[in-house]
Amino acid sequence: MRRFQAVVGMASAFLSLIFLLGDAHAKELIYSNEPLLSGELCVPDGPGPFPAVVYNHGGQGHRKSGGQSIGGAPLETCAALAAAGFVGFSPIRRPEAEMRVHVEDVLNAVKAIKKFGHVNPDKVALIGFSTGALVSLLSAIRQPDFQALVIMAGGAQHLEKRGANKLARLNAPVLVLVSENDTGSEKTQGVNIVEGMRYLDASLKKFGKDSTLIVYPPFGTDGHSRFWEMGAYWKDVIPFLKHHIHSSSSPNIPAQQSGPSPQKALDRMDSNRDGRIAKSEWGGLPPAFARIDINANGFLEFEELKRWFD
Repeated sequence: MRRFQAVVGMASAFLSLIFLLGDAHAKELIYSNEPLLSGELCVPDGPGPFPAVVYNHGGQGHRKSGGQSIGGAPLETCAALAAAGFVGFSPIRRPEAEMRVHVEDVLNAVKAIKKFGHVNPDKVALIGFSTGALVSLLSAIRQPDFQALVIMAGGAQHLEKRGANKLARLNAPVLVLVSENDTGSEKTQGVNIVEGMRYLDASLKKFGKDSTLIVYPPFGTDGHSRFWEMGAYWKDVIPFLKHHIHSSSSPNIPAQQSGPSPQKALDRMDSNRDGRIAKSEWGGLPPAFARIDINANGFLEFEELKRWFD
């Protein structure tokens, strides 16, 4: 990734470098000054312009210790999008806001990313998880110029109350992802998400929209947890995005050269060359370390890194 400086209609657009893994650099982009809101921005190598994908997290926008109130994987998704040839942006929304305010925040984030010099403003997509899925859906209805929309485990439970007929305004093709056992838990306040995703897919098709539903096998004891980290579902997301929005001007770099990998992470951060990454060697944020450290021994080993990248 490129180290860069830019101003997106603001006095100061970037804060310090906050995440580093392999070749993936993320910087914090301020997309609103009043109130002050920001998110992680990741840019591929090359001149661009690149298509952009805005990832909308689940939960509320609190930055508490461990990031537990933010559902999903904003940092990891940002880096993975850049590795695939997209400008990735993971804005953090206002906490405990009304839905209309969440939508306003997302549309402001989209406005900011469209002004970024390395982005093709005509090729922008949204990904949303849980609450962020509903926010993405409502944003794409309100501003129907997005090239693609990925809905991960959320959004449909509000359709009847808000009016499913609003889906008629949607122009973007939609990929709907959910786990078979996402049938109601503490995380979803008992809402049956898989049932809602089937309803959303059927409603979209009723209005003649391009919708693809993928129901994955059960994931652990709570299917909603599948999208709290990067996983096998990413192999469905990237082809969908590339099919619908990938710019022909983006560099055609083979996957093994274009972004982070387990070996690159080890080579960059394993300073004592013992074949693993200690917490003191880690160049990213603690929440990301904790997610990758599956056996919780305080070290990231190659197989753990490989599972995360796969």
